[in-house]
Amino acid sequence: VRDLPKNDMGIDIEHNFTPRYIIPMKAKTRVSELKKLALKAEEVILATDEDREGEAIAWHLSEALKIKADKADRIVFHEITKAAIDHAVNNPRDLDYGLVDAAETRRKLSESIERRTRQAEQEIAQAEANAVKDVRSAVAEIAVAAAASLAAGQVKAGKAGDLLADSIAA
Repeated sequence: VRDLPKNDMGIDIEHNFTPRYIIPMKAKTRVSELKKLALKAEEVILATDEDREGEAIAWHLSEALKIKADKADRIVFHEITKAAIDHAVNNPRDLDYGLVDAAETRRKLSESIERRTRQAEQEIAQAEANAVKDVRSAVAEIAVAAAASLAAGQVKAGKAGDLLADSIAA
């Protein structure tokens, strides 16, 4: 329903790790439709898994759809039977913000680590690319020098390869 942006850091580290959620393009139409339906409804039932991720999804839905707390019922069930669903509907509960906070904390930590790791990987890859470029430049210079020595008659054809190999090994 909502996610952190993919192209840049989605959390503000300097302001208490505040997340900056967006509605992904692929979800915009569906969220818009659900928002219209939620505005017309007397109540909205949020039925997701009972774990922290399910609780976070229910919270994200309520935030994205701008559902007021008094209009939302949170239900959970562990099997898809008439009896289980009837029991859940007749025993709604509030969102468990402890689980929401746990999911948010895990998401923020994951985002922070992923972004920093990706940045470090990019810096390492750039350094490696620069090192390869430096080695190629040095080998090219040695090859040019060996070819010039060969052309000038300073070494014999068989010896130019040895000179090049010795220069690279050094």
